Amino acid sequence: MVQNDQILCLLDQRQQDDIRNLNKAIDEFRLQFQKKEDRREYDLSDPLALKKDLPPRLSDDDPRCSVSGVQRLMGEDLTERERRRRQQDQLRGWSLQQQQELAKALEDRRSAESLYDKTRVELDKKAMDLQKLEEQARREICVYTKEFNRAQAEESLERKKLQKQLEQEDNSVEILNNTGGDLLSEDPAQATSAFGPHRVVPDRWKGMSPQQLKEVMDVQQQQIQEKTVGWSLWVTGGSREV
Repeated sequence: MVQNDQILCLLDQRQQDDIRNLNKAIDEFRLQFQKKEDRREYDLSDPLALKKDLPPRLSDDDPRCSVSGVQRLMGEDLTERERRRRQQDQLRGWSLQQQQELAKALEDRRSAESLYDKTRVELDKKAMDLQKLEEQARREICVYTKEFNRAQAEESLERKKLQKQLEQEDNSVEILNNTGGDLLSEDPAQATSAFGPHRVVPDRWKGMSPQQLKEVMDVQQQQIQEKTVGWSLWVTGGSREV
């Protein structure tokens, strides 16, 4: 977008220079070859016509004066030769002047075209340099993007590896804690209730230990023996009464 803006600015500047040079050439041509003094009808609107006109009488030998007070009627256009000679000199001078001005205008035009071509070549060169710089910047951006993406991928992979390693370590620690803890090791102390040693927590109680089972069995045997002895005594005492 920056390159396009610069190229548009250059083209706009070139167009404005061309329009300005063309208008300048038109104005110079009008000033040199289209003067109002050179018009055919200029004598009718010349503000200095009266000042340029000859007086009605220059001298007594003025050929315009006649005996009757009118212009001399000996013929018309008494100064034809002189007038024609002056006109031819004037036309010749105008023609030479126009040729010189035309040659100068052509030379100026060639100079302007040469300057325009040089300027256009320089602008094209600048545009090519800008395009090369843009392409180089794009290549550098692509290389940087690839390096950044590669670094991001490596970092993500390393992060995943570290996360997986931490999970494995946490799992290992949890397994060790569970295998070495009170729950799976069936430690009877974990079932002891906080309300007294004679009460247990049902969801943690793993059953009686062999010693407790032996004590229960011993108590049961003792009770059986006591009941047996008592029954024997009762039977014996009853028989004696009979």
